[in-house]
Amino acid sequence: MNNRLKRFLRYNDYLFYKAHSRVFEESNSLICLLFHTLFTDETESRLRSRYPQSKLQLDDLCFIIEFYLDHGFNFTSPDGIISGLDPEKNHVLLTFDDGYYCNSLTLPILKHYNVPATFFISADNVENGKAFWWDIIYRERVSQNVSEAEIYRECVAVKKMPPVQIDTYITETFGENAFQPQGDLDRPFTPQELKSFSSEPLVSLGNHCRNHTILTKMGRLEIMREIGSAQDFLAGINNEKPGIIAYPYGDFNDQVIQAACDCGLKLGMTVEPGKNHIPLDICSRSALSLKRYIPQVGMDMRIQCELFQSDYSLYNTIRGLYHHFCSDR
Repeated sequence: MNNRLKRFLRYNDYLFYKAHSRVFEESNSLICLLFHTLFTDETESRLRSRYPQSKLQLDDLCFIIEFYLDHGFNFTSPDGIISGLDPEKNHVLLTFDDGYYCNSLTLPILKHYNVPATFFISADNVENGKAFWWDIIYRERVSQNVSEAEIYRECVAVKKMPPVQIDTYITETFGENAFQPQGDLDRPFTPQELKSFSSEPLVSLGNHCRNHTILTKMGRLEIMREIGSAQDFLAGINNEKPGIIAYPYGDFNDQVIQAACDCGLKLGMTVEPGKNHIPLDICSRSALSLKRYIPQVGMDMRIQCELFQSDYSLYNTIRGLYHHFCSDR
């Protein structure tokens, strides 16, 4: 879906939302927001040491938090969701995928506003200090003056490989030291850093699997090992297994949901955009396939925050159809 069509759909969604909200009250819900990394400022966002999944900055996070606090939203945690959300209120869950060390920069912000956040950890990267393979491809190809479109296509192809094959591809293509992080911007937490970070009351950890692999391409036993191994690793970090998982790349099916449930997980996060209606039936398919919005650079953040509250979205509908029929997964 090209950017012009995206802007057209979002603009029309916004017009509909403003008209609809003048007449009707939007239903109470749980809005889940997905981040990967955050840059400290504009200068840092121009650096090309990691794949630009988003160029959001810490100020953007502050704006989002302030917006929802000003509009009476309650910021919650996985435990808060599992315990039961007040159906008379609106709720927000802040989530960060992968386990980048730079996510620790959010802690002063969380403390300042007294809001919780959940961080989904790719166990193998943290345990072994490995850079994320997509960052390696990006930084190496950028240094070779490869176009953004070509880099994207390569990443799409590589993510379909099994974990062992990805490791082999990276080392054979870029060298034995390719998995060595370049600095604090692209490296994961160390286990000790993660242990200290997770001890903070406003921080929750979630499962992001052992190898950040596409679970829908695996058999049941392989899925169980991917999820279960990460559960065990995270239990060793903060003495308890998480109750929530974010499926790598957002890919899930009934078999993945059942495996997550069998591993003791009660909540699951996708990357399908949309709001989640409450109350939630914990451990149900809906609770194990929660939708998440990804705030984007290049569109007014206030408009995005308002649109995330809407009960209707032409953009989400068209996007869902597009990915169903045209996705190259």
